[in-house]
Amino acid sequence: MSILSENIELFKPFIQEEILKSIKDTKDSLAMEQVLWHLFTELFGLLVATAFEMIDGELYERVYKPQGWRISRRDSRTIYCLFGPVTYKRRRLEMAGKQGFYPLDKKFGFLPSRHYSMGVILRIAQAAQVTQFRNVSHIVKTLTQTDISHQTVSNLSRTAAQMVRKYEAADAAMEQAEKRVPEDGLLAIEGDGIVMKQQADPVTDTKGGQNIELHRIQVYEGVEKNGKRSRLTGYHCFSGTDRKRLFELVKVWVHGRYNLSEITVLSNGDGGAGYNFDDFDNIVEGCKTHYHFRDRYHVNEKVRTRLSFCPRGFIDKFVLELNKSRNVITDMKPYLDTAASYAETEEQAEQVRRLADYLSRNADYIPGIRERGIRTDIHLGAAESDHRRYSYRLKKQGRSWCRIGMDSIGTLITATQNDTLEKALIYCAAGKAYKKMDRQMHKAVVAAVKTNRKAARDAKWHRNARNYRPGCLEGRIGVYGATSTPMGQLAKAIQIY
Repeated sequence: MSILSENIELFKPFIQEEILKSIKDTKDSLAMEQVLWHLFTELFGLLVATAFEMIDGELYERVYKPQGWRISRRDSRTIYCLFGPVTYKRRRLEMAGKQGFYPLDKKFGFLPSRHYSMGVILRIAQAAQVTQFRNVSHIVKTLTQTDISHQTVSNLSRTAAQMVRKYEAADAAMEQAEKRVPEDGLLAIEGDGIVMKQQADPVTDTKGGQNIELHRIQVYEGVEKNGKRSRLTGYHCFSGTDRKRLFELVKVWVHGRYNLSEITVLSNGDGGAGYNFDDFDNIVEGCKTHYHFRDRYHVNEKVRTRLSFCPRGFIDKFVLELNKSRNVITDMKPYLDTAASYAETEEQAEQVRRLADYLSRNADYIPGIRERGIRTDIHLGAAESDHRRYSYRLKKQGRSWCRIGMDSIGTLITATQNDTLEKALIYCAAGKAYKKMDRQMHKAVVAAVKTNRKAARDAKWHRNARNYRPGCLEGRIGVYGATSTPMGQLAKAIQIY
């Protein structure tokens, strides 16, 4: 801003003239703001386009030309950025035996098939997590000068999700030099799924109305108290519709970051397909000790569903005793006998027998953390409460999804929880060598600044700015003492009244 502040008096009349013309041609204040908005957006786009073209020239001259690259042509392109559309020309470079490319687009991360910058894709991905695609399109059209359809919003969301999945795979495969061990030597892993309606898909011959499941796994090290609230520490979550791929990703991520041979793992699942002891044990293979727990919420729901014909007080007492039990088979037998006595039909008796079979199958996993003698502040079951941010977006208003769409939104919500959405976009825009590319960009931008300053010094408007004189200014020297003092004599000699 130093150049603007030093020479503001020079170009202020021209800008003011354009503003006054725009105001003169409007009929009310609302129209005035709209016209001025378009005016400054267009002006800013022209200035940014000029800067882009200068950087493109310096990139070629200082980085790629010494490497042997040559210009094949110059093409025009329009990119919608957060500050508005920018139309600029950039060089396409080529070299024998190598694929041609646009260096400016590569450095800024502009995708070949998209007319939107990474900043716009980020904002759309963030908005698509909390509201429908049509609402995102309406908001963008209202608050910016970008005309975007809800189909484009959907496509950009899927593009961002693909970037996140690519980053997650690369991040999981990056093994840490020093593997961690939590302070108390405990690591919690919870998994669960969210069932939603599936849309009809003629391509895959899928009928509408069928169920589709979004699988979720979260890993954390402990719980941190903040007044009455608690926060999971070392938290990282994963989501996807492909359960096998998801579990394999979690396994690679965990083994790459933790020294499992010194860690006791606490796993929690509802006992459904893919959430049993063996599934979690495969993830933490080689750990010091593995304790598996059946999710308390699902156990209590199972009891209340099977014993719905029993008195409410008895059911509450059954659940309370079950949650405190250390030996489920022995401790709960009297309660099961009492429940059988309440059965009046064969169907109700069958419900009691099915509950007894369920408790027998899961007897090793139902006792809680305290009942097994484990001292920790961890309270398993956080995965159920974390479902809310997914279900609010994916399940409300009778929505149905195709597999790709649901997987994309789930991936974006997960990336926001992990605070990796921006990292994923930067990674896919710049790759592993983004620091090196940043140095090249810095080099080109510094050269462009020097070139611009030299051109400005040689330009007529800059010479006028250097020789600019504001004219005679009225002023006075403040004297708060006797006029006989040296300062008083000086003020009396030069002061103009």
